[in-house]
Order: sequence, then C-alpha cells, then structure tokens
Amino acid sequence: MKPLKGDTQLVTILCDRFWPDAHGGLERKMWNLSRAMAGCGLSVRVITENRTGALENETVHPGLVVERVASRADGGFWRCRSLGGR
Repeated sequence: MKPLKGDTQLVTILCDRFWPDAHGGLERKMWNLSRAMAGCGLSVRVITENRTGALENETVHPGLVVERVASRADGGFWRCRSLGGR
C-alpha cells in the first residue's frame, strides 16, 4: 500500500521490547513488520522501553523511527490508564 502523492501516513507501534533489545519472536516480528511498512512508503514510529541504554530517538531504517522511553521497574508505563491498561 503506497500513500497518495503528498500524503503522509503515520503508523505508531507500542512494543515493550524492540531492536536492539531482541529476546525472542515478538521482537523479531515487530522489527520485520515495521521495516515492511516503512518499505511500503509509510512513516513508522515505534515507542518502546529503553532497557539497553540505546539512543532515545533513532532512525534505524528509512521511514522507521524508534523512540525509547525510560523503563519503570514496576512496568507501569504499559499499564497506563490512558493506554487502556488497568
């Protein structure tokens, strides 16, 4: 799916772990999915926890930006009421 000329389509993905913090299948699937969407001309932003000390904001592939937020020991970010958690 290619965006119409002049249009920018943004996809935001929330994922608790993302490249380079790769521990298993989910991280690999999110990496492949986000690169494929960017390859289709979409602008992709991944918001994830920074568990490895990686850069806070990084373009890791053309059209793919990763924004890393500080981890919380209690995992509270992923349970935030505004994100639909309890």
